[in-house]
Amino acid sequence: MTTGQKHLKSGSECPPLKENQLRLYSMRFCPFVRRVKLVLAAKNIPYEEIFINLNDEPECNYLDDLYPEHRLHPVDPYLKAKQQVLIDRHGNVRSAFYKLFGSKEQNAVEDLKQSLTFYEEALQDKFFGGSKPAMVDYMLWPWFERFPALKETGFVLNADGKLPKLANWCKEMQENDAVRKTKVPDDVVQKFTHTVQQGKTDYDVE
Repeated sequence: MTTGQKHLKSGSECPPLKENQLRLYSMRFCPFVRRVKLVLAAKNIPYEEIFINLNDEPECNYLDDLYPEHRLHPVDPYLKAKQQVLIDRHGNVRSAFYKLFGSKEQNAVEDLKQSLTFYEEALQDKFFGGSKPAMVDYMLWPWFERFPALKETGFVLNADGKLPKLANWCKEMQENDAVRKTKVPDDVVQKFTHTVQQGKTDYDVE
């Protein structure tokens, strides 16, 4: 999928704002921005996307508060806190993911598998949010979506049959409208991954 849009750099002219149009500043391959795009798509919020190099995590909870229709967080404080724990613990998965991404250590694959066992045990329904995706599912998904890019490292989700619930969750998420509407093709992600590994990061790769 070719966007035709390039990432703005220092000195680039900022596109004029459109009246009554929500604008999302993003980097095409940033999983944190992917979180925001999933929320926007899930809530059917129209927006304009401007590509830039991001240094800070975007604020997804603000969108759920600003646009209260089709809430992604549970109303029940206990359930909300319980799901927030899953989001907060995801740092362990991210660390293992990036370790494997740029490492040739033999234990890197096992570290990632181990970090995923917590989520395999925590998944008690079709989605982490219940019968349909919630904020927690969209916050976790961007890294799971990139697992195919790790195939060359030897990691394949549920290859040993020990993460069946996560494997099924991934299949369900891939069919979700918000996921499908905001997806960057796997082959393009793979190309981007190679530019990073080569030390020649190309945000505009096609």
